[in-house]
Amino acid sequence: MSRSLQPKPNDPGSFTSRLYLAGLMVGVAAVVFFLSKVLLVIFASILVAIALCGLAKPITRFTKIPHALAVSIATLIIAAAVVWPFMTYGSRLWTQFDEIAMDIPKAVNSIKASLEAHASVQFLEQIVGDIDLSRIAAPIATHLTSVISSVSTIIGYVIFLAFGGVYLAINPDRYVHGLLRLTPVNYRDRAQQFIEQCGASLRVWLITQLLVVLINGIVVGIGLWAFGVNDAAALAMLAGLLSFIPYVGTIVAMIIGGLATLPQGTIFAIYALVVLGFTSIIEGYFITPYIQSTTLSLPPVVLIFSIFSFTILFGTLGIILAAPLTVVSIVALETFYKPHLV
Repeated sequence: MSRSLQPKPNDPGSFTSRLYLAGLMVGVAAVVFFLSKVLLVIFASILVAIALCGLAKPITRFTKIPHALAVSIATLIIAAAVVWPFMTYGSRLWTQFDEIAMDIPKAVNSIKASLEAHASVQFLEQIVGDIDLSRIAAPIATHLTSVISSVSTIIGYVIFLAFGGVYLAINPDRYVHGLLRLTPVNYRDRAQQFIEQCGASLRVWLITQLLVVLINGIVVGIGLWAFGVNDAAALAMLAGLLSFIPYVGTIVAMIIGGLATLPQGTIFAIYALVVLGFTSIIEGYFITPYIQSTTLSLPPVVLIFSIFSFTILFGTLGIILAAPLTVVSIVALETFYKPHLV
């Protein structure tokens, strides 16, 4: 009787299995640390592949064509949806983006000049001494420059991700089976469950965020146009794309919108902030909770701390991919950790 109660070596609850799991987690952490950017690019490619497969499924269902051909058609549809606005309104949009790029430095210089001329700042200069605002503005300018360079780097990543995502989407089972073959036999069933659940959850998250992007872009565009704000189309496109990043994207959109419209007049900057803020409130408190109530729910506090953590770990790419990485982390906890607590 006592022998039957002793844990077997292959039992997931045994000391050997737990030791192996702990060593595996340490190894995974080391790989993530040293190859973080590579893994993030691979993860982003997987997101692209999930989006393509999700669009290819109904095409295959209704047309009965092979999956690879359906993925090619899905790729062309997405490419057309991205390229169409630039083909139709390309010159006008690029002109607006150029104007925004020129207006933001003007707005920063205007704020700097206003602060230097303000009575309270002059009073502080008399008490504290000379205040060189250029020294304060220099780190901000350097940070803005690094953000802009990061954006250009991300554009380069997007081109790479498009090809990687297409190749993964054409034959996903091949790569899933290859990954499972690298998993120990005792954990393959749970690993397969984890992969399937991640795919389903990330698919739902992508649909939710794409709806949020579309709604934000349309509402912001209509609001800015109604108030007569210049460059409304470009600002609406930026606001929509940035809303893909929860919380942080909205803050960045409001900063860009306020600074870009300030040269037009203070009242127009206020209009832009009101429109962006109102849209953020509507999206954050009504649209997203309503969509997530029937699909996938991410606790706001968990998501905020995840964005903060992944930003420290991975930088700009961590901000962009924080939400889907949080989804994967929650699925991992439910798949690997929660069963041991039951």
